[in-house]
Amino acid sequence: MVGGVGVLFLLAGAFAMFESSGGRSAKAQLAVVDPHVEGESLVISVLTSNAGSSVLVNGGNFMVRYKMDGAWNTNSLPGLRSCIYWLLPGQTNSQRFKLPRGVSRFQVGAEYEAAHGRGAAACRLYSAPVPHWFSGALVNVLSVLPYRPGPYIEFWDDEHEVRNSAN
Repeated sequence: MVGGVGVLFLLAGAFAMFESSGGRSAKAQLAVVDPHVEGESLVISVLTSNAGSSVLVNGGNFMVRYKMDGAWNTNSLPGLRSCIYWLLPGQTNSQRFKLPRGVSRFQVGAEYEAAHGRGAAACRLYSAPVPHWFSGALVNVLSVLPYRPGPYIEFWDDEHEVRNSAN
């Protein structure tokens, strides 16, 4: 029985690795929706979609360039610092950010790792509709394999002009 469970773990791990092999396309799409004023801030919602076939991994940070009083500023917008999130192919994520009121233009970007191998396999396993103890055990088995990071790719949305009436 123990041998059968071991073979099952190996087969599931091999399948996850096969589904997460390198050479796949990395393509994210960013879209800003519903910019509106709340108090002294311009609140924007950013939808991020994985339109490629790679698993995209982000440490929770977005970048924003914004124009205020005629000068451009660039800041990193922190996401959830205590976690890493990923987007499997076809998945979408939404986050809200606050910019200073008085911004006349802005542009949002994000940096993702186009994960492959062990990293992408772990994301796929943790997202699988199986009990967490099972996916966690498979990820532990995969952790003996060497980690090879994928390329980091920046994605940027178009610039957005803020109407004076909304700001």
